[in-house]
Parts: sequence; structure tokens; C-alpha cells
Amino acid sequence: MKRRGIDKPDDSSEFLVEVERPADKQGNREKTVGFKLPDGTIRVTDKRL
Repeated sequence: MKRRGIDKPDDSSEFLVEVERPADKQGNREKTVGFKLPDGTIRVTDKRL
């Protein structure tokens, strides 16, 4: 059985961008993946509390 999206990336992958989070209290920065919306804004899906 073939897994979807392995051989051929799906259409949504063109909207995914790597972004760097703002520094936290310790000054650490980490990269995460955001979703670029048609209006140019970027939404990050992994919320850190």
C-alpha cells in the first residue's frame, strides 16, 4: 500500500515555510514550520504555552 504524499508532495506543501520563533525568556530561538496564507501572513500551528 502506498502512502500518500511520500512520492509526490501534496499541493499544500508549497504554502509551508520555515520560520524562526521569537526568542523565549532564556533567549533561545527555535525554528518551526508555518503555513503561508494567501494574504501573505504566516500562521504557526504548534502553540507553545
